Amino acid sequence: MTAKKLTRVSLIFSIMGITLIIFLSIFSEPKKILIEDINKNLLDSYVKIQGTVINIEKIRSHESCFLIIRLKDSSGSIDILDYENSDLRLNQNIQVIGKVSEYKNEIQIESKKIGLEND
Repeated sequence: MTAKKLTRVSLIFSIMGITLIIFLSIFSEPKKILIEDINKNLLDSYVKIQGTVINIEKIRSHESCFLIIRLKDSSGSIDILDYENSDLRLNQNIQVIGKVSEYKNEIQIESKKIGLEND
């Protein structure tokens, strides 16, 4: 095989690999877990949880505005930080995909996607 053909084949496989990685990252979701299973071992990991909104607090600062949503499932409750969903209501059942983080020694989730709960 000539160097020119080898370069073309390598380029084709590289493009195919990158395309596959992008496709998988767009369409893959984390496995749904219970709130009680979220701990410091999951920091910076993405999780999916479902639960009922039991409190919504709007935080305004000179730099931004966001919501702190308290979400409860059968195993416990956790705070969700959300910068986009101002139309959530108390007692609404939702599903959250987000990154586990820590603030003032408390575990929380920074939301990436919030939607209505679907089992």
